[in-house]
Amino acid sequence: MLSIVGTIADSKAAEFLNMLSSMDFIQHVNGPTHNRGHTLDIVITHGLRIDVFSVIDLAISDHYCIFFSALLPSSSLITEQVVRKLYLIPEVAENVINHINNIPPQILPSSCDDLVNNFNNKLKTTIDAIAPAKLKKIKPRQKPPWRTGDVINLKKNCRKAELQWRKTKLHVHYDIFKEHLTIINKEIRNTRQAHFSKLISKNHNNPRMLFSTIDSLINPVPKSHSFITSTSKCEEFAAFFRDKITKIRPISNLPFLSKILEKLVLKQLNDYLNVNCIFEKFQSFILTTALRQR
Repeated sequence: MLSIVGTIADSKAAEFLNMLSSMDFIQHVNGPTHNRGHTLDIVITHGLRIDVFSVIDLAISDHYCIFFSALLPSSSLITEQVVRKLYLIPEVAENVINHINNIPPQILPSSCDDLVNNFNNKLKTTIDAIAPAKLKKIKPRQKPPWRTGDVINLKKNCRKAELQWRKTKLHVHYDIFKEHLTIINKEIRNTRQAHFSKLISKNHNNPRMLFSTIDSLINPVPKSHSFITSTSKCEEFAAFFRDKITKIRPISNLPFLSKILEKLVLKQLNDYLNVNCIFEKFQSFILTTALRQR
């Protein structure tokens, strides 16, 4: 444990705070979190907005409880699009024909507009039955900084070569597709390397930027999930925390209970020795005084 607040002159505490600052981390707790007046429980963030409400002694441990709120960054805007899945196979075609035949025909005579509308309604009803509309969530992708115009053009040419090979299944088109794939992978690797080399050279005197860049390469950000901010997960974490605190509480009471048990045993032992005249007749003054104080 390291006491941070109140002993800033401590070399280890100062070194720890300097290390956090160099890595662009922020320590938000500015008061004692232990009953001895030290700050042992801290909240460290990077790129998050944190508001520490209070630090309260809940009387269940020698450590205090820190109440704070975190403003999580909003995820990418998710748009919804209506999609239909329909595979054109003989079974699907047969279902379409049967479904259209089961719809009652238009009563004649009818106008041309009524016949067209009736036919369109039949088709719409059939499509809704065979391939019901579903909402698909589409998350926009952030464009990588190394995706230049040349990379986009090479990717289009590679896609065209792939479609041509899948259409003809010829070996010559497969060789052309592999050649385009090799070219675009090499171009992406070179542009990506050039981007990070330029970024590191530009910020060679900025340790925070260098650390952030290297960390993004070594530890890429995992995909965020919607359940992270869900109410059920918050309640589950709170229940898990309460369960842990309940298990820790008896351990924190052991020193207090052991002192009480020690005094009870000593009192019973002294009473037994006095009643049965087992004490030495010529006791020292220090031992007699200590026994009386206890």
